[in-house]
Formats: sequence, structure tokens, C-alpha cells
Amino acid sequence: MKWSRWRWIVFLVVIALAILVGIRFWSYFSAAMPLGYDPGMYRAFFLSLQNQLPYIHLSQLPLWIQSTYEPLSGILYIVTHNIIWLSPDMALLRWVGILHILISLFMYLLLRKYSTITALLGVLLYLSSVIQYQVFWRWYLKQMLGVLFILTAYYLIEKKSYRLLIPILTALFTVNRAGWLFFLLSYLLYKLVVWIKHTSRTWNDVWSLLIAAGLSVVVYRPLMRIQIFDFFSPMFGQAFLGEASGTFFDKSTYMIYNIILIALSIFWCIVWWSRSFIKKIPLELIGFAIGILWVWFQLFFYNRMLWYFDIFVIILAAYGLSFLLLHSKKIWKLLGIWLYILQLVFFIFYVQRTSFPLMIAKEFKTIQEIPRFIKTDAKIMVTGRKYSSFLMWYASRRIIAPWLFDRDPWTATEWNTRHLSDGLKKCQMLNMLKEKERPSYLWIGSLQPFEQLSGADCLQQLRWDDSYWFYLVKYGNAKINN
Repeated sequence: MKWSRWRWIVFLVVIALAILVGIRFWSYFSAAMPLGYDPGMYRAFFLSLQNQLPYIHLSQLPLWIQSTYEPLSGILYIVTHNIIWLSPDMALLRWVGILHILISLFMYLLLRKYSTITALLGVLLYLSSVIQYQVFWRWYLKQMLGVLFILTAYYLIEKKSYRLLIPILTALFTVNRAGWLFFLLSYLLYKLVVWIKHTSRTWNDVWSLLIAAGLSVVVYRPLMRIQIFDFFSPMFGQAFLGEASGTFFDKSTYMIYNIILIALSIFWCIVWWSRSFIKKIPLELIGFAIGILWVWFQLFFYNRMLWYFDIFVIILAAYGLSFLLLHSKKIWKLLGIWLYILQLVFFIFYVQRTSFPLMIAKEFKTIQEIPRFIKTDAKIMVTGRKYSSFLMWYASRRIIAPWLFDRDPWTATEWNTRHLSDGLKKCQMLNMLKEKERPSYLWIGSLQPFEQLSGADCLQQLRWDDSYWFYLVKYGNAKINN
């Protein structure tokens, strides 16, 4: 039987999907060490949970874990360890792949209401998004969970499955606070707009939202101050505007990397405005509007919202691209095809240029060997943030590093003073630390700025190479106390 034109299009889209999945996962299986920044932090988190099994007391976990990970974000490891019996390393790798597949599946289910082509294009754009690739590459597990739960919640709302919506929203709130905030604002605005435009009002979804919020508060109770009050406090202070968080893209970089998808999403907004404004306002459009405002005005922690905003950019871009392919003249169809080809070429080029580990193999090998020659109660100071995660994972020792909550002994100004000082001043600053804050060793690697160590008689080189230095810290040296 001869295939129709659209069967060929679906076939080519499926082939493109297979290629994109292969490109994305190849970097994981071909690398000699973990990619991204977060794997070590997740492994340390999982091991802390494992040490408390079968009963987990959230308030007894290290302060940096209480501040970073929501109460149920460790459920991934608990499930894999107790049911499937996977080690922390294997659990991380498996869940990165599983979450990636599940997000693609719910992207497809959410967009299938328009057409199969639109749904496949949505998955295709998701897999070729530089932003979502970075979330994947950095092992942002709870962010991927947040994206998955948001897509699932939108799908259940479309299906009016409000009872199933309760556990999904509860899971979203107790796994990723930023994702919950993004969903909450976008959905409340959507309900407000719907109620203004239509006289008939439904309350089932609102009740589901309130019940989920109540259940989440119960789960958060042991960590209410750290997880809730400290997280939302910037909304009521001077930090509401212009404050980023984490190491993700800034606004300008995001706009440059995503220019094609943003252009397609804006095109669809124009089409919707001209054709369907009176009839219905899509829920996804409200999420897109919230993201535009949040990112453009750089509201608090705005780059934590980029991956959620990007999901709505992808959805609207899929609508725009499918409109070009299905409902326009030949010249516009060709334009849509070439726009995606450009996006695909840029994505492949970006992956080839960036899909490599953060450190060189020699450094990684030395970090793996550290447990063999230092005591288990030793503390290692890391002056570059990119190393703290890997040393947590493989050195399995207490890490002292910038921005690591209770394991950060200095302010940002003091860290800067230390960096600009000579070796003698560095030793004096170490000696002035409290006993419990004093590091036993100092790690300096190639990923951090040059360190001036002249006159640092408190440091004894243990291992070194062209790219890294590992020192024993000696206290009580006469020159330190001068």
C-alpha cells in the first residue's frame, strides 16, 4: 500500500526522535565520568537517606540537605533501593533516563488533543531544546520531576480527573517548590480569566488544589521554616527583583539559545489572537505569559523558572510549527521545516561542543583515590564550587565550600578576600576558623581561578599535577600566628 504524505511525515518525525534520544544518551554512556554538576550532591543525599532507613527523620539530616531537597524528593532512591535494589549510582542513571522518557510521553499525551502531528512535534522540540538538554546534562532530577508533574497535572485537568490531580499536585509541592509556585500562579491566573469570561464556574479543580496544599503542609511540617519560610521570603523583601539562583542560564543567554522556539511560540500567540481569542484561552498560554513576565522582569530566583517557562515555549512552538505545516501555503510549510532544521543543527552543534565532563580524567581519578589515604573524619576545603559535588560523591568526606549552607565558614566578601590574598594571609584565615570549621585538607583544581600560595607554610603538598593540587593543612605554625 502506498503511503500518504502525512504517513511519511510521521515516519520521519519518529526517526528524528530516535536520533535525538541517541544523541542525548550517548554522552552519558561514552563519558568516563559523570556529566553535569549535581550527581555528587544527589548521591550524598541518597546515602544520607540510606543511612537512616527504614525510618527517616528529616530534621536529623545535614542542614545543606534540609535546605536543598524537598521532603519527598528522595522518594526516587527509596523506591529503587528498597524495591529494585539499585545502588545510588545506578539509581541516578536509571532515573535520569526514566524521567526523560516520561516527560516525552506526557508531552505527547497533552498535545495529542490537537493532532498526532502536533504531539510528535512537541516531543521533537522537547528533545531538541538546549535548555531541557542542560537540565538533563546537569542531572537536575527534582527539576525534571517538577516538569513531569506539571505536564501530568495539565493533562489531568484537561481530562477533568480531579481526584487523580490531588496526589500529583501533592507530589509536585513536596518534590519541587519552584515548580509548584510556577504551576500555582499560572493556574490561579487561568481560573481568574476563565471566571471573568464565563458565568459558569467549576470548583472541583480548586478543591483539589486546596486539598493538595493541605497535605503538602503536613509533609513539610518538620522543615517548615527552612523549606517554606526561607524559600518564599524573597517575595516580601528587596530581593524580589533582579535575583538569580543557582548556576543556570541568565535571561540573555536563554533568549539567544531559544530564539527559534520563542519565535514559533510568539507566532502561534498571534494566530490564536486573530482566530480564537473570543472562544477559549488555552491553559498553556497562561503558563507562557507567567514565564515571560517572570523571566523578562527577572523576578526572584528567575533562572530557577527557566526550565518551566521553556516547557510552555516548547508547547506553543509545537502549536505554531504544526500550524505552519498543516494549515498554511507551501512557502510557509517550507519555512516551518527550515526553522526546525536550523534548531536541530544548532542543538546537535551545542551538544557536540558541551557534552563533556566538568573536569579532566586525571583529576577525577585522584578524587576517586582520596578515600584510600585520608581518614574518614577528615574535612576537605574546596575553593571552587564545581568540585564540591564530585568530592561529596567520591571522596565521601565532609566538604567545606562556598555557598554550601552550614558548611560554608565565610561570607562572599571573606571568600573574595581569601582569593586575593597571599599564602600567609590564607593560612591566617584558616587558623582563625573555629575548630569544627577547620579543614584537614585543601583541594585546588583546574576549574577554579589561580591561587596565590606564596608563603603558605601551613600547606603541605600531598599530591599534585599540572591541573590539580591536594594539600594537608597544618595548624599552629608560628608564621600563621604572626
